[in-house]
Amino acid sequence: HMSLTISLDDVSAGKPDPTPYREACRQLAVAPGSVVAVEDSRTGTKAARAAGLFVVGYLPSGGLLGDVDLSTNRLSSILDLFPG
Repeated sequence: HMSLTISLDDVSAGKPDPTPYREACRQLAVAPGSVVAVEDSRTGTKAARAAGLFVVGYLPSGGLLGDVDLSTNRLSSILDLFPG
């Protein structure tokens, strides 16, 4: 279930610009520091980091995404990264 989506139709600049993430936080009325972005690209991780989000890198085949807080190769394990 998605509460909203942000596309290039909604913002003036796309990733790696942080505007899409900032706009999503604004529309959801949440502080960027309380949001987790799950990203599978360097441009996405750059955008999320610049917007002030906690960044989980998702690479099912391994590899590196740059500046991430945590990483996983399974989407099903993301919630397990945040116990409690």
